[in-house]
Amino acid sequence: MAAKRVLIVDDALELGRMLKAALLTLEKSLDIKVVPSAEEALLEITSLPLSLVIADVRLPGMSGLDLVSRIHSRSNQTKIMVITGLAGENLPAQAEAAGAHRFMRKPLHMADFLSASAELLGLAPAVESKPAPGPILTETPSQPDLAGALLHLRNSLGATLVLLADDTGKVLVQVGERADLDFEMQWAPPVMAALSAAQKAGRLVNPGMPRGVLVLRGPEHQLLLTPLGNYALVVLLGVDTSGLRTALVLEETLAAQSQLETILDRIGAPFRPITVAPTPEQLEKMMESPSAAGEKTAGSGTDELKVLNSRLQETARGVDQQKADDFWENGLAEAPPAPESADVLSYDEARRLGLTPEND
Repeated sequence: MAAKRVLIVDDALELGRMLKAALLTLEKSLDIKVVPSAEEALLEITSLPLSLVIADVRLPGMSGLDLVSRIHSRSNQTKIMVITGLAGENLPAQAEAAGAHRFMRKPLHMADFLSASAELLGLAPAVESKPAPGPILTETPSQPDLAGALLHLRNSLGATLVLLADDTGKVLVQVGERADLDFEMQWAPPVMAALSAAQKAGRLVNPGMPRGVLVLRGPEHQLLLTPLGNYALVVLLGVDTSGLRTALVLEETLAAQSQLETILDRIGAPFRPITVAPTPEQLEKMMESPSAAGEKTAGSGTDELKVLNSRLQETARGVDQQKADDFWENGLAEAPPAPESADVLSYDEARRLGLTPEND
């Protein structure tokens, strides 16, 4: 019997990998692929039949709802689950009208997600794989996981909610909630812009991963923003009117920042952007330890990088800056002046083209 094929369509690839890991606990033989766009999903659908498609609503290019409609028109055999972090009240009805069999809102919960997926795939969830309700997890129980780290931080701070978002503002994991908060639509743009500026400023004192917490206080709540490379740790909690807990809150959040970096590294999330050119020493270290970039590099590729780096350094040392400046200045001085208009020819240009009267 052929393995059931599952296609996950979400431009937040880290979340897609989390969902894939969760689905494999239902049946190890599942053939699961993650793609970031509806257009790529359509290519997959035309090659082989699919048992289940899990699609986000907000995608680059074609929307998830348009994708669902096209899949539904092609085949009645493919089951479809729509997931979204958007808060629109009409979305469930729109998803159903497009042909979706299930609609779920982010942040997803493991038990609900696996139960719905198993039903759509015609599988019975294994008793031992059923976790307690909570956000999607990918790590083994013996190790700290994203949801566990966020839950611990929320409990230790008494926060209303704690979430981790990617660089597009999509919520990957969230614990706690607030009914009037639509993070992805309302808060994400200014939050991500603020963290981007904070990271640039942070590198003035720490060229590596910035360490810090941006605290914004209001009359009823305070917002803590912590950069994690491309990701953002967001904490919403009540105001500390006395100021006695501020130091503890900052220390707890900084500790969570380090813990989350470790977890993201372990699951292979590409959250360490290179914003400045590395020094030769840093490049050498990166080549000696390719796993720091999230994946191993073949030995031959590493050797080529070393040779390229060495030649670039030798070339840079051999350049006479004064000769280089003279070359460009002389070249510009000898270059013919540009015509004032593309429609106007000088007399010399016309003569070369044979457009002037011949001399007697």
